[in-house]
Amino acid sequence: MQAALGIARDEGVDALTLARVAERSGVTKPIAYEHFGTREGLLIALIQDYDERMLAACKATLNSRGDTLQDVAAIFSASYIDACLEMGPEIAAIFNALCVGKDTQDFLRTWRAGLVDAASSVFAPFVPSKGRRDLVLTGILGAAEALSGEVMSRAVSRRRAVDTLAHIIGASLGTSSR
Repeated sequence: MQAALGIARDEGVDALTLARVAERSGVTKPIAYEHFGTREGLLIALIQDYDERMLAACKATLNSRGDTLQDVAAIFSASYIDACLEMGPEIAAIFNALCVGKDTQDFLRTWRAGLVDAASSVFAPFVPSKGRRDLVLTGILGAAEALSGEVMSRAVSRRRAVDTLAHIIGASLGTSSR
């Protein structure tokens, strides 16, 4: 996985092939093919690793014991953006490569639904109406992704992105149950 992220970072996602991953990892091509199956399998594995970090960010928020929606929004925002920064800007390119694959659309829908479910559990104590909350969270996660991209490209500071995302969450969920 580290070799694949390194290739994506150093050479771009187009250079990310199982043969290159095997070469950079010091293993034979058959081992890489056995492990990932296809290039799409490799991309999915990388997004699943990213997903584990996002879920850890959600769990960290749940464990934070924030007392108000604003507290939890601030903790969630910082955790989410920090997890994205830890993965690096190459994760956005990997995600985009997955988006164009016809065979990966089901995976992406399932992945997004899982992330919305995790975020939904974070905010459930403050916004009990699940259906409406999940739709709003889908939009919030889009904003979180966009703000993380802005931080990675250095167009916006981490602090400003965290504050903005927390504001979006508070404003959106604070009124979404009405």
